[in-house]
Amino acid sequence: MSGCEEGFRKDCKGGKAEIDMTDDAVLLGNAVVRSMNTAIVATALDGTVSLWNRGAQLTLGYPEKEMMGRPIQSLFDPGHGAKVAEVLEKIQQAGSAPTLVANMRTRHGETARVSITASPLLDGHGNTTGVSFIIRDLSSAIEERILSEKYRRFIDIVNQLPYYLILLTPDYRIVFANRAFIEQFGAPGNKRCYEHLFGSSRPCENCESFQVLKTNEPHVWDWPAPNGRFYAVYDFPFIDEDGTSLIMESGIDITEQKLADEALRKAGAYNRSLIEASLDPMVTIGPDGKITDANTATAKVTGVSQKDLIGTDFSDYFTDPDRARIGYETVFREGLVRDYELEIRRTDGHITPVLYNASVYRDDSGNIIGVFAAARDITARKLFENELKEQREREMERLLELEKFQRLTVGRELKMVELKKEIAALKKEIEALQGKRR
Repeated sequence: MSGCEEGFRKDCKGGKAEIDMTDDAVLLGNAVVRSMNTAIVATALDGTVSLWNRGAQLTLGYPEKEMMGRPIQSLFDPGHGAKVAEVLEKIQQAGSAPTLVANMRTRHGETARVSITASPLLDGHGNTTGVSFIIRDLSSAIEERILSEKYRRFIDIVNQLPYYLILLTPDYRIVFANRAFIEQFGAPGNKRCYEHLFGSSRPCENCESFQVLKTNEPHVWDWPAPNGRFYAVYDFPFIDEDGTSLIMESGIDITEQKLADEALRKAGAYNRSLIEASLDPMVTIGPDGKITDANTATAKVTGVSQKDLIGTDFSDYFTDPDRARIGYETVFREGLVRDYELEIRRTDGHITPVLYNASVYRDDSGNIIGVFAAARDITARKLFENELKEQREREMERLLELEKFQRLTVGRELKMVELKKEIAALKKEIEALQGKRR
């Protein structure tokens, strides 16, 4: 090794360092400097590199073998090398120099903005025999500061979230909790999650958070929390900076939604019970004419199970499919139909006459999404109408017969009248003849 390094030289002669290899302190110090991540470069008074440590290679990319004996000025952008020469001169003359900010070229052709602190290297007699440079990459420092600021900003954002966010270790400890979690469940401290949340001495049997450590896949589940609220929990596998496997968990309070869903479920169950209790066939029909729902009465009248009715064409269950199709198309077009007469054909061939009343139903945005149709069985009415028709036909036949009889009777009476007239006329003629004879 050539040159003199501050604190590591036993003796320097003529600008060349002679290291006492039996001095363990020197060897140890030299090894420490060489292994440091901070960039440290030692040069002769003319700027020739005599030491290039690991940090210098990490910062600028040049390996030690390329830099030994090379002037350090050659690593700077044009105009900046002259500033280094001024630093070398001030070190020799005054023993110190102000911190220099300059641009250095990396081995990959990039520019590194650096801060350089220069110090003299002294021999055993206090003579300046070289210069040490501590080089700090300002871009890295700025980046670290920016990252630190971003981290603080990130934490601020996380603490503003309306839902809780925590990091769980495989041994059930909460190593991070945002403000929402602390406000809802308190600060976890060093307790395990089951200790903090439930005061339990062992993990919860119904906990699903740790499934992600087995599957390495996200997991979503509902959690009834100890505060009486319900949460939609989202668990994700998370790897920490040191490679530790963690669980990132967020929980959104869905208590109101849960209660609303339960109320809606009960209302739906109630409405469904009313529909199922109806003796009238009821169906819902999609825009494509397919049945989307049907009650038990519909299954009974068609001979097809409710399950099998779903997805089939509504018009296929009638004696006149075209008329049935026109019916539901009219509802989509005009909004409703009333007393629309059709005949349902059951799978065994039995025919049931019905009157359909149907109207459209809409989603929350007011868009038509289907037709609700209810049929009234008019078999009894049809029987009555047929009986009435037959009775009318019988009465009509009787009336015709009476009219025919009347016509015959009237005809006979007219003939009798004419006969009587003829007889009277004959009598008059006979009487007139008899008078003439007298």
